[in-house]
Amino acid sequence: MLQTLDKRQLPAWGLAALLVLPWLSPYTSGPTPNAWPWLVSACCAVLLWLFRRGINVRLIATAWLLAAVTSAVIGLLQYFGLASAISPWVSQTGAGEAFANLRQRNQFATLTSIGLLALIGLLARQAPARLVPGWAYLAMLLLALGNAASSSRTGLLQWALILALTTGWALPALRGQRRLAVFALQALLAYGLAVLALPWLLNVATGLSSAGLFGRLAETPGCGSRLVLWSNVLTLIAQKPWLGWGWGELDYAHFMTLYPGPRFCEILDNAHNLPLQLAVELGLPAALAICTGLAWIVWRAKPWRETSSRGKWPGACWPSLRCTACWNIRFGTGRSRLQWRCARVCCGRVLRRVLRASNSP
Repeated sequence: MLQTLDKRQLPAWGLAALLVLPWLSPYTSGPTPNAWPWLVSACCAVLLWLFRRGINVRLIATAWLLAAVTSAVIGLLQYFGLASAISPWVSQTGAGEAFANLRQRNQFATLTSIGLLALIGLLARQAPARLVPGWAYLAMLLLALGNAASSSRTGLLQWALILALTTGWALPALRGQRRLAVFALQALLAYGLAVLALPWLLNVATGLSSAGLFGRLAETPGCGSRLVLWSNVLTLIAQKPWLGWGWGELDYAHFMTLYPGPRFCEILDNAHNLPLQLAVELGLPAALAICTGLAWIVWRAKPWRETSSRGKWPGACWPSLRCTACWNIRFGTGRSRLQWRCARVCCGRVLRRVLRASNSP
């Protein structure tokens, strides 16, 4: 039966829908709200695997861009308090907040970053002499507005990283591809203007005031800061360095431990740092082995060296994995973020296949 399914092909729009749905699915319900995004994403992953022969990198990039732009529109509706008009298709929140259907501002901001990189990848496939089309500027503007509405510091870091990566790839390339570095700079400038304009527009439209990104950059979280959390996690690692506390036991370990210094005072479900998460739950040897193995796989693939016109897809899509890596290294795996992780599995399996093909003779 599996061989029969493998020989059949879904139309491109069907595969794109499977890639987009995990990012946009709004439905959730008790008693375990995360179970529904898990099931939707897992079903999409299984179907993508069954029909994997019809998947290509252009389809992946287009689906990523579509998911990011749609989420940006949803985020703007949330930000200006209009999300209730299209309930239940959009997650509900108060005006001045935006997280689309991902229900977390940093995940939403990272999706806009992936969307921008997918857009740059699509433009890289065009003839170098061609001008950037108008639809690309419109998509870029929506992504910039969505990222600014999220007020995510991670989004700021990632968009600056995108400019650096695109410039490093485009400048040594063909002269016509330098337009991509200019496009990335324009995207960052549009993001900066959106950060300044959105709080003012929110006040004009709703009468509400919001400090936006600048307020989050200036805030002093105290016992809820990442530094306090990481110091607590390091204490836990020192208590059980070899085998760790066990998978899923960080919250228990935190509850049962008295710390010599400040104690992280917010709800804790992950270390907000992937290496520390692995070390505290699996032990230092396992964390070192996993991180070293991942670094070796990346080093062997060397996607950043891709320069041929046929191979630009892996090089152009590679930074999107760096954005998700930036998310994981800073924020950890997060068992409450199952929809995000399953969506990465849907796309990551396909991208690994492309990277292997690009490095074959």
